[in-house]
Amino acid sequence: MRKNSGFTIVELVISIALLGIVSYVVSSRFSNIESFQSDSNYDQVKYLLQLGQNTAISQKRNIYPTLNNNELSLCYTNNNPCPNNQKLSTNNTAYTINIANSSISIPTFHFDSKGNPNTGNITIVINGKNLYIEQETGFIHE
Repeated sequence: MRKNSGFTIVELVISIALLGIVSYVVSSRFSNIESFQSDSNYDQVKYLLQLGQNTAISQKRNIYPTLNNNELSLCYTNNNPCPNNQKLSTNNTAYTINIANSSISIPTFHFDSKGNPNTGNITIVINGKNLYIEQETGFIHE
């Protein structure tokens, strides 16, 4: 009796088909890297605004989101650009986001001591996606 070694044609076809499916899924993930970066910038802006809102409430003072040279930061004063000594920070590290590869449109507003925007409902556009801040509740949502 002869001992068989190697793979059958069925095993080889199944292996090649599985390899093709895996490579298709992986390549589609890498081809959309810009959308991941866009979503990341959107989330970072949302979380920075929520931090500013929470800080305004906890410290009972106005917080001003400022956009200058592709840098979004939170400021204690209504100056643009925001002086470094007026930026919201921890241990001398300012809370800022570099959004150089993004398109952002943000109106001038501030969060009051209740966490509400002072100018009514706010719409911020980040890479074509809208971020809303409600006037009455300060709720930040998509």
